[in-house]
Amino acid sequence: SPDMKKYEEEFKDAVLELKEKENIEGMVFGDIYLDEHRNWVERVCGEIGIKPIEPLWNLKPKDIIGEFINLGFKSVIVSCKADMFDRNFVGREVNNETLEMLTERNICPCGENGEFHTFVYDGPFFRKRIKITNTEKIMKEGFWRSYFLDMKKCELEEKLLVEKLTRLWEKLNRSISNFSIRLRSDLIISLSHSAPLDGLRNSRNRLWQSPEKKNLSY
Repeated sequence: SPDMKKYEEEFKDAVLELKEKENIEGMVFGDIYLDEHRNWVERVCGEIGIKPIEPLWNLKPKDIIGEFINLGFKSVIVSCKADMFDRNFVGREVNNETLEMLTERNICPCGENGEFHTFVYDGPFFRKRIKITNTEKIMKEGFWRSYFLDMKKCELEEKLLVEKLTRLWEKLNRSISNFSIRLRSDLIISLSHSAPLDGLRNSRNRLWQSPEKKNLSY
């Protein structure tokens, strides 16, 4: 709703319904740096007994969207301000080329000021991707004049076996790497507590000074 008061009422009703049905205690928001947004979130959530969670607060927008792209998430522009973009901007993929264009125009790459909005249709933990098969670009009047991508038809699409195997392989590699780090860390701790002999002390020192030390984390 373009009426902010009505929007707030609708928001509260929707969240209270979820709170009653699903027994939720908190809600995650994507605010980054606008105090006005964060203040609204904290006030409204306080009035309905929900804890607001703001994991992106004060992070750099370019770092956020860069990590989003590098992790393999896929999204498309579904709305944008008509006084900042033309109608061809809706439907555009969020990728490094889009990030570069926004940066050159000095526009927040996350659209924090409402410059544009996106729809995520695929990601590393999506079991299926959302395939958008029929769209129409339209103009709408609301808080401001905006172009919208009206998604008339979507369907769930199975991911290829090779994609699933790639994700499984990456997960396995991360698990092996983490195990290796823990093993090396445990070895150093063991040597530091039970090395009365010079030989063991020398072994510990060689391990601590080795290039692998850079990969150790506690």
